[in-house]
Amino acid sequence: MSLIKVKSRGTDNVTGRRNLVKNGAMQIAQRGTQTGQGSGNAYSAVDRFQITSAATNGRLTTSQSTDAPAGFSKSLQLVCTTADAAIAAGEFTRIRHRIEGQDLQHIEKGTSGAKQVTLSYHAKASTAGVIIVEFQDADNNRLSSVAHSITTSYQKFTHTFPADTTGEIIDSVNTGATISWVLHAGSNYTSGTLGSAFTTGVDANKAVGQTFSIFAATSRQFNLSGVQLEVGDSASDFEHRSFGEELSLCQRYFTDCDKWFTQGYGYSSGSDGAGSSLMFPTTMRAAPTISQSGGNDGGSSSGFSINYITTTGCSPEAYNTGSGQSVWYFVDITASAEL
Repeated sequence: MSLIKVKSRGTDNVTGRRNLVKNGAMQIAQRGTQTGQGSGNAYSAVDRFQITSAATNGRLTTSQSTDAPAGFSKSLQLVCTTADAAIAAGEFTRIRHRIEGQDLQHIEKGTSGAKQVTLSYHAKASTAGVIIVEFQDADNNRLSSVAHSITTSYQKFTHTFPADTTGEIIDSVNTGATISWVLHAGSNYTSGTLGSAFTTGVDANKAVGQTFSIFAATSRQFNLSGVQLEVGDSASDFEHRSFGEELSLCQRYFTDCDKWFTQGYGYSSGSDGAGSSLMFPTTMRAAPTISQSGGNDGGSSSGFSINYITTTGCSPEAYNTGSGQSVWYFVDITASAEL
């Protein structure tokens, strides 16, 4: 009888649901193309990936692009529309992905059994340069970083962040950790020492060695796709989930409810109205912030409100102007429970 030898590949990260990142293949883009993004924090065209900027006069257009690496059909694309080549000390821009604390308990961070995690992703830019990628424990402000040299062609990058026995991540629906790709940084963030080991986060250490700047020139571009974070000391093949499953995962944080319509009959001027329950497609992370746009009223409708907001739904209602009159309302509604 012959024996079959099985080659060891280090820590087992092959079986089960591996990818801690939601929408890593950039399939879901509920918000559509976003223009004029500059200073401030805003979730981008592609769900679960946030653009955060400080102090810059530069502006970006972010979109879901079909320019994607092999094995993928979409990427998150950032294009500079207003340059900011004179980088002031306090300027800082990054793409950030936030992960709930309750989804990170199995890495056992802050305990003697702490595990390594491995990040893999595909990226390219319109010009070559160095970017900084970081994994940050949001509960304890502990940070580990790595420098990656991007080129004008897609490359797959991998990096294993070390096990950290200091600082447990809280088991909660709030941010437990973030992954960031630094795309623009002033001297306040480049004057220290880049740390591969987990240390307390210090601004001066965040982007040491950064040479790429998304705002260096108009039309400067950066593309990102195939993002995966998994427990273990090596990167496995990307875990492709179905479009429907990925959409449901994203709708926990943001859902576009599209057009909502109600009609009915009011009995008392200004107090009665027509309403109906609006149920979200999945339970949201927290009771969301509701936004409305494009409202049109009819009949004797004079107002609109959204009541009884929970993680599972809400109650939109249109009010009447006079007793005994019909009312109707037609409006776009979105619900956000983003981290």
